[in-house]
Amino acid sequence: MIRFLDAWTLAGTKLRNRKVRTIITIVIASILFSLVFLMIFVTQGTLQSFDRFMSKSMTGRYIVRADLPFSNPDAQMRDSVLIEKATKLHADLVAEKKKEAKRLGIEYDAASDPSPVSSGGPNGQKMLDLGSPITQKVLDEAQSGNTRTIGDLKKFAAAYHPTAYYSSYPLTMTDGVFKEMKDGKEEFGSETKPEEPQNPWGNPGKDYAMPMSVPEKLIKSYVVPDHTWTPDKTTIPVVVSQKRASTLIGYQAPAKDAPAKTRLEYVSDLRKKAVGKTFSICYRNAASQALIERTISTDKEMAAKKNDSNYVKPSLIYQLPDAAACAAPTIAKDTRTKEEKSLVDKQRQFDQKFGLVSDPEQHLITYEVIGVAPNGFEDMTQGEAMAMDASNILMSMFASQTYRFSIPSEMQEKMASRQMLESIFASKQSMDSMSMMMSSQTKTFYAEFADSTEAKSFIKNESCNYGGMSMECQPKDKYFILSPHASNSIAIDEAKKIISRVVLVATLVVMAIAALITGLTVGRTIADSRRETAVFRAIGFKRFDISAVYIIYTLLLGVFTAICALLIGLLLATLLNNASWLDATIKAQLAFGVDDPTMKFSLIAWGPILLWPIAAIFGAGILGMILPLIRNIRRNPIRDMRDE
Repeated sequence: MIRFLDAWTLAGTKLRNRKVRTIITIVIASILFSLVFLMIFVTQGTLQSFDRFMSKSMTGRYIVRADLPFSNPDAQMRDSVLIEKATKLHADLVAEKKKEAKRLGIEYDAASDPSPVSSGGPNGQKMLDLGSPITQKVLDEAQSGNTRTIGDLKKFAAAYHPTAYYSSYPLTMTDGVFKEMKDGKEEFGSETKPEEPQNPWGNPGKDYAMPMSVPEKLIKSYVVPDHTWTPDKTTIPVVVSQKRASTLIGYQAPAKDAPAKTRLEYVSDLRKKAVGKTFSICYRNAASQALIERTISTDKEMAAKKNDSNYVKPSLIYQLPDAAACAAPTIAKDTRTKEEKSLVDKQRQFDQKFGLVSDPEQHLITYEVIGVAPNGFEDMTQGEAMAMDASNILMSMFASQTYRFSIPSEMQEKMASRQMLESIFASKQSMDSMSMMMSSQTKTFYAEFADSTEAKSFIKNESCNYGGMSMECQPKDKYFILSPHASNSIAIDEAKKIISRVVLVATLVVMAIAALITGLTVGRTIADSRRETAVFRAIGFKRFDISAVYIIYTLLLGVFTAICALLIGLLLATLLNNASWLDATIKAQLAFGVDDPTMKFSLIAWGPILLWPIAAIFGAGILGMILPLIRNIRRNPIRDMRDE
C-alpha cells in the first residue's frame, strides 16, 4: 500500500506535469466561482451594513401604529332622531338670537342662519348638512361614546406580547394662520393669505403648521443628548427634519468632490450646528388676520385714491404693527360718531355671545431645535433629489419615516409656554373627544414589539380593513387600522428574507453551472490519464493506491481553484466597495439619521455561506473524477498502453 506522502508527491508531480492544462482548468473554474464569491461578499456586506445602521435608528425598531378609522356618517346624516334634534337646536338658536337682537336694538336676519337640515338626499329625503356647526355638534355628541383609548389597543395587543405602548397627537390649530418670520420679520401683503395646516407629508416649508406631540421614546434616536433647552425657557423644544435644519443654519450637504472626512461628518455636524438654534412663527387667529387684511386693503385704497377729491377716508383707520413684533394693528385714526361706536359695540356683543367673533389674538412662537430627524421620502424626492437613482430609491425604502416637526410630550408638559401653546392648538382633551369622523386628526396609539414576527402577526390578525361598499372598517369588532410605524422594519425583514432566498437561488444556479464545468474539466483530465493509470498498474500499484493519488490530485486542484476564485471574488468586491462605500455611507447616515462618522457602509462581509461554494468546488471535482477514474483502473493496462 502506497504511503500518503508518496501519493502526495505523485499528485504534486501530476499538477506540474501538464501546467497549461492545469492552469486552464483552474482559471475556468475560478472565474465562474469568483462570481459566486462576489455575490456572497456584496450581499452579506450590504445586509450586515443595513443591520448596523438600523440598530442605531428607529428603523431597527418594530413599532405598530394604531389609527382610528374614518367613520361613515351617511347613516347618521339621515337619522331621523338626529335630524329632529338638529332642527330643534336650530329653532332654539334663531329664537335666542332674535331675543338678543331685540334687547340690544340691532337688526337680525334669520336667513343668515340656514337650517342644518336639507332635502339633498335621494328622492328629496331629509338629511343633515355637514357644513352646519349644529350638524357638527350633533354628530360629535352622537360619536362621543365611541372614542377609543390606549386601553382598547392593549386589549387587542396583549396576546402578541408588546414591550411598550405610546400615544401621540397632532397639535391642530383651532383657527387662524401661521407665518414663519424669516430674518425675524413678518411679511405683510399677499403673502399673509391663510395657510392650510399641513399633514406630516406636506410641504416641508410649512411643517410648523402641524407639529406633533410625541413621546420622547419614539424620537430618542434623534434628540441631541447635550441640548441646552430647559423648561423655564419661553422657547418650545422641537425635533426638525434634516432639510429644515440645513435651511435654518445654511449648512448644505458637501459636494461630491469634498474630502471624505467632511462628507462623512456632515450629519454629525448638522446636528451639532442646528441644536439650540431658534426660529419664530407668528400666529394670528381669524380676527387678527382679518384685521391685518383690512388694514392692508384700506392702505391700498387710500393710496390709489389719494388724488381723488371726492374720496372720503374711512372713519376708522388702522396701521400695521412692527414687522418684528407679531402684534395687532393699532388705531391710527378714529373719527366715528358716538352712535356708530355704540352700534358696533352692540353688534360685537351679539357676535361674541353666539361665538361668531373673537378678540384679535396673536402670539410670537419661538421654537428651539433639540434634535434632527432624517428626511422622509417626500423630502428625498423634492428639489435636486427628484432624479432618484437606484441607490436613492433603495435608501428611501430603508429610511425612517419619522415625524418632521415634533415636540416631545414630556417636555411639553413642563415648558413655561405650555398655556400659550394650548390656547393656539387644540388641547389633548379636545383631541380625545373629536368626532371619529375626523379621526385622522385625533390621537394615535402605538405598540412596540421585540421582533418582526409578533408585529406582523398583530397587524395581520387584529387590523380592520377600511373601505368596501359600506366604507366602514371591517370587521366591526376591530377598532384600529394597524400599520408599521416610523420605518419599514417589518417589511425590511421580509425583504431581507426574500433577497437572501433570491441570492441563494442565483448562487446555487451559478454554482451548479460552475460545478458542472469544473467536474467535466476534471473528469476530462482524469479520462486523458489512461496511460498514467496503466503505467501505475504495470509497475504494481493497487487500485486503491492509484485512487489515492488521483483523489489527492483532485483535492489539490480544488484548493488552488478555491483560493484563486476567492481572491478574484474578493478583489472584485473590494473594487466595488472602494468605489461605492463613501456615497453609500453618506446616504445611509442621511436615511437612518445616524450621526456616527465612524460607522461605514461596507459591501464586503464574511460569513459561513462562503463555505458553500468552497464545498461545491471540491464536490464537483470529486464527482467529476469518480467515473473516469473507475473506468481507468478497471481497464486492461496493456490495452491502454498499446492504444496510447
